[in-house]
Amino acid sequence: MNMKVEKTRTTPQVDFNNGYIHIEGKSIPVVDPGFYQSLVNMMNSYAVNPAFTTIIELSFDCINAYSKKSMMQVFRILEQIHSNGNRVVVNWCYREEDEAMLELGTIYKSIVKLPFNFICK
Repeated sequence: MNMKVEKTRTTPQVDFNNGYIHIEGKSIPVVDPGFYQSLVNMMNSYAVNPAFTTIIELSFDCINAYSKKSMMQVFRILEQIHSNGNRVVVNWCYREEDEAMLELGTIYKSIVKLPFNFICK
């Protein structure tokens, strides 16, 4: 499964290529189901027949409350893939000076049962 969504002023870029998912940029859309609903739909389709290894790399410049909630839906789908015996790795990227983004990644790690790598850029 392949998908590419270009970033906008309020939504991140998404590259999805055969088990590798890269999401990068600002994620501050208003409460609008369009962007994240498309991502969740794609993830649900992918979960039916995932690659043995799924790597998701997240690198947010900023993220709002709506996006945080929507990302939990993505993590829950990844959790399901992982619990079915597939390998899932979350690479949470953050800038050294961005303690809030590191803290958010730590919160997600404490909620979901997925292996997280924290990568300081």
